[in-house]
Amino acid sequence: MVVSTTEFEIGDGIYVRGSTSDQEELIGEYVIVPNELWDDQDSGATKCRVSAYVPLHTFPTGRSHQAFVITDPSEDHYMARADFIRDLAQ
Repeated sequence: MVVSTTEFEIGDGIYVRGSTSDQEELIGEYVIVPNELWDDQDSGATKCRVSAYVPLHTFPTGRSHQAFVITDPSEDHYMARADFIRDLAQ
């Protein structure tokens, strides 16, 4: 099986490389993400596309987790823990 990867900018000059396929087939699916993920003052939600899988990503907290790159309607990319996205996809 050939695994395709793509690079995504997740911040000002911060890039991650993620796989554009995953065993759970979540890549390309849409999830409704609570806006508090990136803005704790916003109680709304945004429909985001699951764009890539990253086997191990170190978050700003210093902890590393499996993650997905999610893409909002403005085509901005964000990292989210894989378990969080899996729960939203159910």
